[in-house]
Order: sequence, then C-alpha cells, then structure tokens
Amino acid sequence: MAGLHKKFHNKHDETIENFVKHFKVLEGEILAGNDNPQILRELKEVLYKLHHLGKISIKQVNKYLNQFQLK
Repeated sequence: MAGLHKKFHNKHDETIENFVKHFKVLEGEILAGNDNPQILRELKEVLYKLHHLGKISIKQVNKYLNQFQLK
C-alpha cells in the first residue's frame, strides 16, 4: 500500500511542477510583450489551478491578475 501512495504523491507533484513550469512560460511571454488573448486566458487558468492545488494563495492570484490586468 505504501508504494501506491508514493506513486500517487509523485504523480501529484509532477502535475504541480508542470503547472508551475507552464505558468513561468506564460508569464515570460506576457512580460516579453505578447498580449495574445489565448495566452492571457491560459495564465489565468493556471493561476486558479495552482490556487486550487494549494500552491499559491488567493492573495497571490489577485496580485498576478492585477499585475497582468487579467480581471
């Protein structure tokens, strides 16, 4: 049973890591001047997913939404 829990935990960590990497790519795109609506939408989705997974607070989400004018 312990192996199953560890396998799930690792998969969960990989998912969070992928969201964080995707966030950094999208953030870089926006900071580089790319204001494509699809990228802005994706960034907003990733922020909410990271909040749902407990990686960032709603305060941090709102900070990024304001910074990138995504409200």
